[in-house]
Amino acid sequence: MNFRDIAELRVRDIDEDFFSFFRHKTINTSKDDPHPIIVPMTESIRAFIEKYGNPYGKPKDYVFPIFKHGMSPLERHKANQNFIRYVNQHLQKLADHLKLKIRIGTGKARHSFSTQVTRAISMEFAQEALGHANIKTTQNYMSGFNNAVKFKMANKLLEFAD
Repeated sequence: MNFRDIAELRVRDIDEDFFSFFRHKTINTSKDDPHPIIVPMTESIRAFIEKYGNPYGKPKDYVFPIFKHGMSPLERHKANQNFIRYVNQHLQKLADHLKLKIRIGTGKARHSFSTQVTRAISMEFAQEALGHANIKTTQNYMSGFNNAVKFKMANKLLEFAD
């Protein structure tokens, strides 16, 4: 889920066990019929929405206070960019507080998610979770394998049973 999808999330998209959405980025560009992305409503997600959102409004209301009804496309774009900038600034403050020597932001977080899901589950699961129509797009997000994984595999290839 990217930040525009979060901004576009409406009360009607949430039910007791799941929430669903169509990727804003590709809803009008997908060649096939777009499929909704369905996300389990975990306790952490539910608590986040309760704390920062409004899950009890009218069905067409936005869950998070990023967009307002009646905004022009340009106003919505600017509000979304401001939202991303705000989140990125706070992610960097957190990284700095933890004395991490990295630049971090929402883009890196999405790529990291893709890499971790691919390694733990599968490329196909990452593709679905990211809302990619083409597996090649998901592969572009994958950062590859770190050296420890490469050494582990090289050693496994040379393990011979007696």
